[in-house]
Amino acid sequence: MAVVMKQPLHREILYKTLGFCRERRGLTDVEQEIATYPEFKHATQNQYRLISFLADGGGLDRLELDDVGEIVTQDTKAGLSEDEIDDLVASYAFVTTEAGVAVFDELDPRRRILDLLDTMPEYLDTFARVLEFCASARTYMEIEDLLNESGLCWSGVTEDEDAVHPSYFVNNLEKAGALVWDEGWLLSDEGRAILKSIRES
Repeated sequence: MAVVMKQPLHREILYKTLGFCRERRGLTDVEQEIATYPEFKHATQNQYRLISFLADGGGLDRLELDDVGEIVTQDTKAGLSEDEIDDLVASYAFVTTEAGVAVFDELDPRRRILDLLDTMPEYLDTFARVLEFCASARTYMEIEDLLNESGLCWSGVTEDEDAVHPSYFVNNLEKAGALVWDEGWLLSDEGRAILKSIRES
């Protein structure tokens, strides 16, 4: 959990990687998958480093494979020199550990979004308004204008200590996994599902 949560910039990438690797995946497949995530455009680490964070933290098992894709075990290595072992290991695969699955389930964005809405019912309408607005990619300034002009948020005119800034809503929705930055703030798949449920309730 700590590995995923302590890196806000990479949080959703690490979370999605745990889900992708619930089935055994080759290193190249995992790297290619990560490259498709919109969050990766702003990552400060390459794919292998991000995968290593999860493997070193106990979220992924790193498996050594031979040239036909079989797992290289300690028994296979028995009696071999370091050079022979290096020659034997042709590639790597990764699979989510039980601990990683538990973290993946606990950090389900739908759960995070619902928890956010449940703990702040007074802001439900405002959160829903932002979600609806971000069905298409929006800049932060556009979201700020929407909330200020609609009277749903702090106008920037007063110094009211109880005022809530637009960034409060954007930051909370992003942290919950409802919004993702992809050339603008945009609903995630989970955000769309939650918005649909709000509309239908």
